[in-house]
Amino acid sequence: AGAPQPRVLETDLGVRFLTAGRPHPALGRTPNNLLALSSWPPYPLPAGVTVPVGQRCERLWVLLQCYVHPTKNYVPNGEILLRYADGGEEIHSLVPPYNLDCYFQHFSQEGTPVPFGRLVWPPGWPFIHRGMSAPHADVLSFACDPQRLLEAVEIRATCSEGVLGVAGITALAAR
Repeated sequence: AGAPQPRVLETDLGVRFLTAGRPHPALGRTPNNLLALSSWPPYPLPAGVTVPVGQRCERLWVLLQCYVHPTKNYVPNGEILLRYADGGEEIHSLVPPYNLDCYFQHFSQEGTPVPFGRLVWPPGWPFIHRGMSAPHADVLSFACDPQRLLEAVEIRATCSEGVLGVAGITALAAR
């Protein structure tokens, strides 16, 4: 369940993301809000996705709302691969607490939190103090080589007991 959410989400960084949005309850079918990726057996979700870009870019921002397991900190939970048309690639590991955190608690050192949705705690949920939790997505920024054509971005889940939720991707075109 989520509170109404704008379709265009602008962050404090000035970066805009086009999201699926969340309508007011009972006003229509709830859109798919996230692309969920996981390598968690029995593998009910895809483990990766490739998003075509096809332009020269200066910077790529990725909006993630993830679930990471506390015992999987300091372990790569995923990867973002920038694939260039000339065959070159750049791989960025997603490792909590460095650049990945959990949707209900911000602890990522590199990510910028953006309010996203609301939490509904089950009765008797004792595990996290409600004052220390806030539903959010994290914005991660990746520099691109503006001289090369960015063919595609691949996002891969590489760790069990976690889910990468991709809420949006924004590319800044090269000048």
